[in-house]
Amino acid sequence: MTNVANAKTPLEAGTFADVPTLWGTNSEEGRLFAIGQTNATAYLESILPGLTAFQNSILAQYPANQSGYFTVADIQTDIGFQCPVAAITDIAVTEGYDVWRYYYDASFPNASPFPDSGVYHASEIVEVFGTYTRANATAQQVALSAYMQTAWANFAKNPSVGPGWPMAVRTVGDLGGNGSLGEFDILASSIDGPCTVLAPIIATQGL
Repeated sequence: MTNVANAKTPLEAGTFADVPTLWGTNSEEGRLFAIGQTNATAYLESILPGLTAFQNSILAQYPANQSGYFTVADIQTDIGFQCPVAAITDIAVTEGYDVWRYYYDASFPNASPFPDSGVYHASEIVEVFGTYTRANATAQQVALSAYMQTAWANFAKNPSVGPGWPMAVRTVGDLGGNGSLGEFDILASSIDGPCTVLAPIIATQGL
């Protein structure tokens, strides 16, 4: 789940459905939306005109030696997906809801629609449903898909026990990172770093 619009109000009011939820993001969501962007400074000026100091504080969160496309993609990943999910997860946990969070972090050549697509938006869907292209599928792809199908099915059948990793307090389930065949626990702080700087933008776009 990455669409958290309009969740903040019912969560804080206690009117959100009292059921366990599973929310997550992909590590490079923004790559799909940053196609054609090559200048991160120009991109930030287009969305934050005249706010040079703020723009520079954002740029400082990302590697200075990577291409403009990758930086724009990273910023779009965080603004559009990573930080909203982090923020709404924190609210849900604070309000006493049972939440599990995942971070999908694997890409495969037979599922890459364009060069440098990486772990783009919606790339996890074929893994969850097992509909990835079988031709040239890697061993990791096959095993990770089986793991994710089991995790999602188990959560649907008995959500109170979760998908197989700890509830979201400080922990996120990394799926496929570092070539893994399933899940390993990571700290939310390891992937949410830029969110503190981006918080003013997240607040204005709503949760």
